[in-house]
Amino acid sequence: MTPKENQDEEITLRYHFESLLETFSKLQNERWRGHEEFHKQLAEALKLAVDALKQRLDEMNNFRTQINEERNTFLTKSWFENKYEELSNRVNKVESWRSNMDGRFWALGAALTGLVVLLQLVLKWLK
Repeated sequence: MTPKENQDEEITLRYHFESLLETFSKLQNERWRGHEEFHKQLAEALKLAVDALKQRLDEMNNFRTQINEERNTFLTKSWFENKYEELSNRVNKVESWRSNMDGRFWALGAALTGLVVLLQLVLKWLK
């Protein structure tokens, strides 16, 4: 409705209330549109946060998997101690064998030296 224009430019009470209701309705619609936009942005922010969290959790799971795979390549203490003991026994056997051979060669050298000395004495007496 349009106001009746008369000389005093008065508007009717009905027109006044209708324009107030129309303005209030526009404000309410604008408020609800803003509220809906807020909820849309909130949902989008929540979706982005969930996606970021999923990515971080995936990276953490990959890191855990990598650590577990690397852990499988490490030596265990019992395996190391077992192999160390085996190697130590083998080295001890080699050292014992070498000492035995050193003693045998020393005895052989002493016997040969004694034999040569004896042979020279015998040869000197026979002449």
